[in-house]
Order: sequence, then structure tokens, then C-alpha cells
Amino acid sequence: MFSNYDFLNFENSPPLNEKKESIDEIIEKRFTPNTSMITIQSLSTLDDRFSGVANFLLSENEFIVNDNKVEFDLPNSYPVFSEDRANFNELLISLFEIENNLKFKVFDSEIDDQSIQNVVLKFSNFENSLNALSILSKFENISLRKAFLEDNSNSVHLYISIKMMKINSGIFRNSSIEILKNSSFRPTTSICRKSFFDTIGYLNEKSFLDIFAGSGIIGFEAASRGAKNVTFVEMNKRYLNKIISNSKNLDYDQFNFMARDAHRYIKKSDNFDIIFADPPYELYDLDIFVKNALKKLNKGGMLIIECSSKETLEGFDKIAKFGDTNLLYWKV
Repeated sequence: MFSNYDFLNFENSPPLNEKKESIDEIIEKRFTPNTSMITIQSLSTLDDRFSGVANFLLSENEFIVNDNKVEFDLPNSYPVFSEDRANFNELLISLFEIENNLKFKVFDSEIDDQSIQNVVLKFSNFENSLNALSILSKFENISLRKAFLEDNSNSVHLYISIKMMKINSGIFRNSSIEILKNSSFRPTTSICRKSFFDTIGYLNEKSFLDIFAGSGIIGFEAASRGAKNVTFVEMNKRYLNKIISNSKNLDYDQFNFMARDAHRYIKKSDNFDIIFADPPYELYDLDIFVKNALKKLNKGGMLIIECSSKETLEGFDKIAKFGDTNLLYWKV
């Protein structure tokens, strides 16, 4: 399908930034012009800068045109990103409208505890690749890693990476979970999630509460691993609506959704077998929450709190440490 993959040189590619930075931050830190946005803009202006382009390799590390390394000035304007996040299937539909014979290869990886869907796209001509860039540049979760045109070929390869969150295990393994741009919550990392679910073990016939749900990824993992039912409690209605939207992509009909204050909810809620709480770090009186939550566990149930390593709580049965994050376990 493709002539070769030498141009990708994956091992030498720098890691994706976990934190999306503003244009002002990029300029202030005097980054070399190797960001995805500048790569996109540089590729878009190739024809204007060079009278004839026989080959090129544009990446986050280097810009080579006609076998010569070139420097690109920081542009005065950048592609404008919307708040949209790309959905892979919908993105492909848009790209096939540009080129109905589009060829592509997909492979997954994980960087900074984020699932990355890597896609190599092969366009039959330069014009089609530029039209594709006008679509790709609109999404804040897409990075253009490399672009390549080899000698004696009209075909342009684009290597893009799509940041996404995926369910780790169970019947919905690898299902993507979309999150809102500029969300203030911290999604539980995949390493923490694996440790947590390995610790609590068998979930069949158990009721599960994901409180301070944020992205809902913990509750979705619980459903994937066989929980009898899963309740999400999230006070932010935008976040909860996104959880509801994501839930519709899973073949599971035992979700419950509550737009409630966590402290008020836990005082009056039903009992659960597993309660997982991930409150904003250092903003809540966790001692009171733990006291109330322990009263809402069925016999043999477990309460798990994800919190900052700076926060002090007592009486837990187990602790797991992940950098500045702790998982605390209570069992009744």
C-alpha cells in the first residue's frame, strides 16, 4: 500500500506534549518552529516559497525541501483551532470526500498515559493533502507529526496523531471516550486505572458508583469489566452530558446519571459495593466525605479515593502511590 515507512523514523520523534499550550506560551518559551501548527503552515506555503518542489520531509525535528535543510520563520498567523475533537471515523469520511482512493494505515501507542491513535495517510497529489490539512488543523486533539513527498512521486504521506482516551480492558476494551476541551478535571491515568481495577478484582454482580465523575472513564471501565450497574455523579452538567453522550456508544443499559453535589448525594444515596471518588485536589473536606461514604457501602464493599499525595487521610487499609497521586482504599 505504501512505498516505505523510513520517513516516519518513530524512535526519533519527540513525545507529544500532554498539556496543550497557547500560541502566546509557545512564542514566550521561544520554541523552535517545530510545533504541529507551524508544520501545517509551512507545508501550506511550500509552493509559494519554492519554484519547484521535487521532494520534502517536514517534521517536528527538521524541515528538508529538495534534499536541503531549510529554516522556516515563525509565521504571523496560525491555523485556527476550534473546540472540536476529532472522531476517527468521522474524520475518515471527511478525508474520503477529498480523495476517494485515500490509503491509510492505523497503529496505536501510548504517550504520557494518553492513548494515541497514529494514522499514516497517503494522498495521490499535493493539492489533496493541502485540502486535508484544512480539515486536520481544525481539531485541537490532532497533531501533524510528519509530511513526506519522495522523489519521482506525486504521492504525499501525512503522519498524524490523534489524542484520545480509551477503555483499557473488558468487553469494551479500546473503545474511545471523548472529553471536552479545556476540562478542569484530571482524567485518571491508565496506569492508575489498571492498578485500581487489578486491586478490586471481580466486578460481576457488583454495583459501582463513580462520584466526582469528570470524564466518566472509571465508570466506563467498571461497566466494561462486568459491573452489575454503574452510577455517575457529576455536578458539572457539561461534563455529565458528555458522559451521557459517550455512554450511548457502549452496549450497556445499566448506567445511571446524576447531576448532583457529591457531598449532598452521598448522604442520601443508596448503598453500593464499590465507590470510587476523584475530587479536585485539595479543595474538599475529604474526612467528612469518607465518613459519609463508608456508611453507604454494602458488606464487603470498598471505598477508593484518588487524591493528591499532599493530602492527609487516616484509617485506610491500603495505599498505592503514583507520583503526586495516591489511591487510598477502605474495606468494610
